[in-house]
Amino acid sequence: MKGSVRFRWTGALAISLMVLGAVLRLVPFLESRALWCDEAKLAVNVLDRSVWDLFQPLDHGQLAPAGFLLLTKALLGLLGDGERVFRTIPLMAALASLPLLWAVAHRRVPAIAAVVALGLFAVHGDSIYFAAEFKQYSLDTAIALGMTAILLWWGDRGYDLRSTWWAGTAAAASGWFSLPSALIVGPGIAWHWVSARRKRDRRSSGRIGWVMAAWVSSTFLLVLLVLRPTMGSDFLHEYWRAGFLPLDSMAGGVRWVLQSPRRIMHWPMGFHSHGIALFLTATGTIWLLLNQRSLAPFILGPVLASFLAGVFHLYPFGGYGGRTILFLVPFLLLLLSLPMGWAAGKAGGSRWIPVLVSCLLVVLLMHPLRGVASQFRDGIQREELWPVLQEVQSLVEPGETVYVYHGARFPLLYYDRHLELTSVRIVNGSSPSQGEALPGDLDSLRSFGRVWVVASWGCAGSEEEVEAMAAYLRQSARMMTDIRRPGARAILFDFGS
Repeated sequence: MKGSVRFRWTGALAISLMVLGAVLRLVPFLESRALWCDEAKLAVNVLDRSVWDLFQPLDHGQLAPAGFLLLTKALLGLLGDGERVFRTIPLMAALASLPLLWAVAHRRVPAIAAVVALGLFAVHGDSIYFAAEFKQYSLDTAIALGMTAILLWWGDRGYDLRSTWWAGTAAAASGWFSLPSALIVGPGIAWHWVSARRKRDRRSSGRIGWVMAAWVSSTFLLVLLVLRPTMGSDFLHEYWRAGFLPLDSMAGGVRWVLQSPRRIMHWPMGFHSHGIALFLTATGTIWLLLNQRSLAPFILGPVLASFLAGVFHLYPFGGYGGRTILFLVPFLLLLLSLPMGWAAGKAGGSRWIPVLVSCLLVVLLMHPLRGVASQFRDGIQREELWPVLQEVQSLVEPGETVYVYHGARFPLLYYDRHLELTSVRIVNGSSPSQGEALPGDLDSLRSFGRVWVVASWGCAGSEEEVEAMAAYLRQSARMMTDIRRPGARAILFDFGS
């Protein structure tokens, strides 16, 4: 009876945390903020390419799984163009990740540990943010958890034909929807095969071999057709350089290895109490190896595989906010929660252990909850160029000139198809990488009379540079209108006749 009551309470608490996590992910999606530069670059690829072309290397330095892009293109065909349509797949993946984490942890680890991990994941800042961002990172997390749940279920079923078919199909398809899925599937299948070989179970070994063959064949095809042309991209390798082991010096390599755990606790985990988080994660790892050895490869395997991928320059282990390894967050949270769940379960009549666990949670949650509160107080607004463009469109007069600051070039690639600026002159600004071209651009505007300077700085440029441009132009022109939004601005200058 006591166990039944505890089961009902943990189940009810898990459902409550899933609802909380879903609400936290829905709110920024419903705000429908403008696509910022990085999203706009990917959106333009989806809109301007055919289905087949989505399997080719993408333009504008973008890299995303073809399955994710195809799903988005299908939704656009059904629902039409719009920010929310682009972000629907990430939102659905983020919502699915909540019950998937519970499915992985439930009945396999102490109930309190599963609840703590789910609670930490529900309020995890980056998971909330990427639920409303047109990038693939939420889908990476959902597929990582989904494949883990399938591989565990496959083993529980004794590798029967039905579960083998589902496991093989999911494993073969996963790489087309999530590029790091190999870091999940590979360790899981390898563990199943080793376990079957140890038991000398030929039937199970054969069926695991079928799944492995299907996964390897699909991955080979994916690398040959899609990833191989992209692997040599110097831009992408430089962009994710912080996620790869430095090869230019031994000292740099050792520093990268030693700093990786602390760096990951900060991004993407979101903890400022790095020492506490690292201690709990290490303790949880030891507990898992001692008490749930059969589960360890499915929780620790992806983390180790991701680290080795960064060492061998196959996939970035963090870097640029850690979003490439966002899919590891639920696994690391589960490890971190294990010692707290175990201690709370062993507390018995002690009052101090629950108090200690509660204090640890408060310390760990202080920064993430502050970030979530800030998101909901101020909203998630990175580059609100679209409201600025709409206002410019309502005020611009025929014959005026619109000068596009180089930082706004990529968002405008997406939004210009929604504008009607046919009666004005469009001048695209030069990049500062072109030497003294930017001052030359500003001087040339004097011959155009009335000029709108449209600027945003999500990917390139800065607010300070735009302010300096405005100060320079005010020396020879009258500033008539100044429209400001977060990350974007438009200024009308009148140079006279």
